[in-house]
Amino acid sequence: MQFTGPALQIARRQSNRCSCQSQTFVSGSTGSSLRGFVCSPVASLVFVWQVEVGRAMGYPEGKARQSAWQFLNKVDDPRVSGLRKLQRQWVSAVRTHCDRSPQAMYLIYSRTSHNGVTTYTLKRPSHPKDNVKFFGNGLLKQWISRKIPEASCWCLDVRQELGADLSFVIDLKPRGPLEFFELLNVCGYSSPGYTPLLLRLRRILNGETPRTSLDPPKIIQKNDAKDQHNVYSFLRAKGHIASGALIGSWSPPGPSATNSALLWPDHLQCFLPHIHTFDAQPYHP
Repeated sequence: MQFTGPALQIARRQSNRCSCQSQTFVSGSTGSSLRGFVCSPVASLVFVWQVEVGRAMGYPEGKARQSAWQFLNKVDDPRVSGLRKLQRQWVSAVRTHCDRSPQAMYLIYSRTSHNGVTTYTLKRPSHPKDNVKFFGNGLLKQWISRKIPEASCWCLDVRQELGADLSFVIDLKPRGPLEFFELLNVCGYSSPGYTPLLLRLRRILNGETPRTSLDPPKIIQKNDAKDQHNVYSFLRAKGHIASGALIGSWSPPGPSATNSALLWPDHLQCFLPHIHTFDAQPYHP
């Protein structure tokens, strides 16, 4: 099955409608690569496949996908069963391939220190499907649920939450040079319907090392005399705390030019004392 230009353009338009994560699928017949635009890999690639089936049936580009879908799902003809089976097998194969995300944004490393050098050793992901999740039903929600804060303003020590000398590491630029940050603290202010988040980070790889593999480095060594300064990031999660319970999905907002966290004065009054505690001394680069 060949993926032609028009079909790929339609798939790109479809995939741009939802939250994207870089995935790769290569057509075995043509070597065509679908990379960087597939947000729901299975849905988008099935879309391409249905367009190609419709074109092979003689329908024009604009009606090819709809005609193929109706033929495969609505026609009560035993002769179509073989094609339906092929579609299920193809979908299963694509799902298996695309679920193996080669670029994990969130990582877990163990941490040891000796003679002024901290060594980080990769623990997770330990295999291709071992995805470390932060939002949704991931680690953030797990950490908060252990002891749900009573106050609207709260702050977590990530190293303490992970325990056993483990570190939560973020691959900040999955497509560029290696620039990794350890997440040290997560602070939040529970507002109705959403929670602004303050992330305190410290760099452990400075972005000067070129990326030679899609896999994260197994070992990272950091000179403790360098990169001791904190950096902060503001995010928001679709969830909040009410009456001692976690409400909502706690998922991040979708990709948008206006999806940054809106910080009202009470949010800043929550976050600024934490920043002053973390950075008692001013930073002069």
